[in-house]
Amino acid sequence: MPGLIDLFLARQGSQPRMLLDEHSMKYGCGRNVYRMPRRLNRLTCQHLAEAHGYTTVNDWWEAIGKRKYLANIAVEAGDYDLICPGDRSRIISAAERACANRGKPAGIGEVALGEQIDWQRDYKSGFAWRYAYCSDLEYGKPGQFNDVKFPWELSRMQWLIP
Repeated sequence: MPGLIDLFLARQGSQPRMLLDEHSMKYGCGRNVYRMPRRLNRLTCQHLAEAHGYTTVNDWWEAIGKRKYLANIAVEAGDYDLICPGDRSRIISAAERACANRGKPAGIGEVALGEQIDWQRDYKSGFAWRYAYCSDLEYGKPGQFNDVKFPWELSRMQWLIP
C-alpha cells in the first residue's frame, strides 16, 4: 500500500488537500471494512440489553411491559389541557374526520374519501391507478394531470394522525 508521500510524488502539481481527501477515501474507508464485522458482533440483543442496564433481554422486556406507557409518559387529561390548551378538541375533531373518511392526504386540503375508500384513486383528478409495482407505473408524463403521489400518501395513513 503506497504511503502518503508516494501519493504526493506520483501526483505532482495536484493540490495537497485534494490528495489528502483522496487518500482518506481510498484507505480510510477501507479500515471500516475490517472493523465492521467486529462491530456487528457486538450488536446483539444481549449486548443492547446489558448496555441499558439489564442482565437479559427478557428482563428488559419485562421492565418495558411494566411501564404504564412505553415512553413512560404520565400526564393526566387535565394536566394535558394545561400544557396544550385547545389541543384535545383539535385531536377529537381530527379523529371524527378520520372516522367519517375525510382527511387531508398529500397536502391538497380536506377530501371526502367516500364510504369505501378507493386506495388507487387520485381524488383530485379522479384518475384511478392500476394495481402494479411502483416501477411499472407510468407516471410523470407530460400532459398527464393526475398524481400518483395522492394514492401513495393516502396509503401511508399519515392523514389519520391528528
